Amino acid sequence: MDKQNKKYFRILLCTQVFLCLVVIGMVFTLFHSITKHNGQILRMVAIADAEDRMRDVIDNTIVRIDLHRTHAMEQAKSWLETAVAEFKALQAYESGETVMTKIWDQLSQNQYSKVVQLVYESKEGGQRLMFSPGDQAYVQMSQEELELLKKKARISGEVLYEEGRYYFYVIQDKVDELVKEEVRQEIYQSAYDENEYVWINQILNMEGGDDYAIRVIHPNLSQTEGEYLSTDLQDGEGNYPYLKELMGMKEKGEVLQTYFFKNKTDGKMAEKLSYAKFYEPYQWVVATGVPIDDIFGYTDALKDYDRKVVTKVMFYGMLILVSIFMGGLLIWLNVQKKYRTQIDTYIKTETELDPLTGAHTRKSVHRMIQSFGSVNEGDNILLIMIDIDNFKKINDTYGHDVGDVVLEKICRAVFSATKSSDFLSRWGGEEFLLICQNVPLELQDSYSKRILSRVNRMVFESDGHSFRVSVSMGGAYLHSVEAYEETIKQADRALYEAKRMGKNRYCAAQKKENEEKS
Repeated sequence: MDKQNKKYFRILLCTQVFLCLVVIGMVFTLFHSITKHNGQILRMVAIADAEDRMRDVIDNTIVRIDLHRTHAMEQAKSWLETAVAEFKALQAYESGETVMTKIWDQLSQNQYSKVVQLVYESKEGGQRLMFSPGDQAYVQMSQEELELLKKKARISGEVLYEEGRYYFYVIQDKVDELVKEEVRQEIYQSAYDENEYVWINQILNMEGGDDYAIRVIHPNLSQTEGEYLSTDLQDGEGNYPYLKELMGMKEKGEVLQTYFFKNKTDGKMAEKLSYAKFYEPYQWVVATGVPIDDIFGYTDALKDYDRKVVTKVMFYGMLILVSIFMGGLLIWLNVQKKYRTQIDTYIKTETELDPLTGAHTRKSVHRMIQSFGSVNEGDNILLIMIDIDNFKKINDTYGHDVGDVVLEKICRAVFSATKSSDFLSRWGGEEFLLICQNVPLELQDSYSKRILSRVNRMVFESDGHSFRVSVSMGGAYLHSVEAYEETIKQADRALYEAKRMGKNRYCAAQKKENEEKS
């Protein structure tokens, strides 16, 4: 008996040792996989952070350009109004030409006087003179030239004299020249992170080709300002960065891309992440970028987190190993099963949940429907297609960042208005599929109204502007697991019926059919 027990003990011990060796191998394999996986996540997170930072830099730059334009126009308007007021105040005492010369001399120290053009027209209209403050002289101009000047004017004013009229015009082109110079000085004086800066190209031909654009501002390569650019230009790896940039401006008004350039410090080819946005008033492409190698200099905190995660995984791996020695094969199997469940849950979470909204992904819908097995008449499984009204307009008006916030908060509203057993998935873009259980036919309207009410109560803010969002919904009841795709199509058709009826409402696909049967 003792020999038999010793034999079983030796077999158990050998089995335990063998299993422990297997587990050790598994732990180190898992450690390697997790380390590699975390490295990929760190890269993705670091690049995403750099993208957000670059978007903020460009958005802020464009906001400042608009502020410069507004300020320049306000200053020019103020100068014009002051000149007109002075002109009128002195016209009773001196001739128009004398008054004009005095006022222009007095105000010419202001840089915004450069954007104002003064024109004299006699009463009969036979004589038209444009005053040039630089040489204190008049230049004869035709009626056509005067009309062209009026079209170019953004703001105007006039003073009536006995001998004729004096017109003051603020010329938009001259205002833009001042603004562009102010923007150039600001970009040159701005301080960014190391190896980061803002540059501006002006598109001359939206069709591309040679000389399709000109470099306007480039603080890091100032000697290239004024050079013409071509969409046929290739980087060190054969890519066409200017062509891709132009396509992005035409399609979305922005582009995020990587390309290769020669590093100024060591002359080696380096990869760069760049973000550019189109500023339509000046046909400018406002861009910034950062070398890929520099991005990972900002990830120390993420590396510390990675080390903690790996250490934690190793700790649990060793805990499993000790449990095998302490509890035997059964405990080892149980722990292994639990560990596999955790991994499956992690993979499920990573692959079946939309990271922005928290809703399930589209591919998880099939698995959810199949879990019902079969559908009985009393199950009352309602499929609702939800679409955000006018979502493209929201993106175009307030930007895609605000659009993402709308998507996220709409999902929160739907979650709060539905049952915990309901299943929400992002079907595509701004469209969602809601699978509701135990919703009787007579309650579907009240159920949908609760969702509409939650959405309608929300108020969104962007750059000081408030707006509300609505959704349109279409619903159909599931009668067969095998035919669920047809049910989704019915709900989709009901959704478009709700859109046609004016949006911000729910339309039931099965409602009319049920009424006809009864």
